[in-house]
Amino acid sequence: MKTFFTVNGSTGVTDAVTAKVKSKGQIEVTSSDQCDYILAFCVISTRAGIDIQETKDKCPAGKPVILVLLHHTFDPEKSVFPGPGVTFWDSILLTVDLLFYEGRLLDCPHNEQELQKVLDVFGRASSKV
Repeated sequence: MKTFFTVNGSTGVTDAVTAKVKSKGQIEVTSSDQCDYILAFCVISTRAGIDIQETKDKCPAGKPVILVLLHHTFDPEKSVFPGPGVTFWDSILLTVDLLFYEGRLLDCPHNEQELQKVLDVFGRASSKV
């Protein structure tokens, strides 16, 4: 399966996620026209609704999107709630919330569970091919 990665915001955490996705057999492509999925990273930096809308604007219509919301915190126990306004985006296949601090994903059960959701989606998709 081919995946197009897009990032809205600046962090160094996307490399860790894309490496895990690629380890499951996903192939990164440079154009959304060539992809089966879009993995869209959205750094929540101002207001979640605005950040999500900006990410949506970067994604072409008609492709399934896995939306990765990135929350900056040093607290691995931080409660995060799905971003408001995600329901207006018909192409969303899955939304996950990841915690990061100083350019790195936090090593915590929450992030492991959320990453597993992403890997499960790609595992199901590749088994259909």
